[in-house]
Amino acid sequence: MTTRVYKSTDASAPNLTGQAGSLTDLLNACLVAGYGALAAAGWSRPYYDATSKTAVFRPGAGPQHYFQVADNGPGAGGAKEARIRGYVSMSAYNTGTEPFPTAAQATNALCIRKSTAADATVRAWNLIADEKTAYLLIDAGDPSNGPILYFFGAFNSWKSADSYASYLGAKPVENSSTISTANAPMIYTDGILSTTTAAYAPRSYSGSGTAVTLTQRPNASLAQQTSATVIGSAGQTWPNPADGAMLLSPIYIGEGINIRGTHRGLWQPCHAKPIVQGDTFSAADGATTRDFIAMNLYTSGQVFLETSNTWDTP
Repeated sequence: MTTRVYKSTDASAPNLTGQAGSLTDLLNACLVAGYGALAAAGWSRPYYDATSKTAVFRPGAGPQHYFQVADNGPGAGGAKEARIRGYVSMSAYNTGTEPFPTAAQATNALCIRKSTAADATVRAWNLIADEKTAYLLIDAGDPSNGPILYFFGAFNSWKSADSYASYLGAKPVENSSTISTANAPMIYTDGILSTTTAAYAPRSYSGSGTAVTLTQRPNASLAQQTSATVIGSAGQTWPNPADGAMLLSPIYIGEGINIRGTHRGLWQPCHAKPIVQGDTFSAADGATTRDFIAMNLYTSGQVFLETSNTWDTP
């Protein structure tokens, strides 16, 4: 797999605004078509409806489930937000089986907040993806919020041959700038269970049933967390006094009381926002050297994303 980094500051980068179609155009440019000197991430867009600005994106590898993005102001937030839902299979735009989340779990699907206003103001964004998974960070301009991280595609399942190791993480409440465990991905609780409805997989690890909720489960012990917390917002003294090093950990994916797997290429800094936004570094992990970029999360947090082709390297 080839990891690619796309930024709103790139030459020829598409603009993201609070106008209809700007998000589907951005995703198509990054995932499917490429732009400027940057190649696409290796996804396809099997279905597109120009009237509703609705596009369906499919990873080029992994479980290859489908993600439909409606970007014509379909919800309460109007063109400030787009709706997104996953499907195990699709035969046409708006025609799919095994949705995640289901209509019972989220009548209007999940949403991606593009902008605090439905206007032409250009918003900052970053997208890091390979042929299986995409991570999208958007700073919509909401006061005091900062970038929100959305994710869709495949995750690393701890179950062998997990045919349903796809996920979707986005906001479950429309027309809201609120950041909480129930209304945004990448905020976690220190307990085993969480009330989040911000992430879903199409089925349980058992392979049965319909869509299930997933939780983000970073290493609360290393980060010294005891309450609901934004990832990378607090933790050990930086640098770690004993060895002068930086501590980082995979971000685990919970299903009920169980750990189902980990995010691909996404890591938790176990210190309070230790790296400057956009800075890069390398770290030795056994015989593997991983390259990272630091991405700020909300106003207080931070995540590290691998930019090396090591997302599937144990």
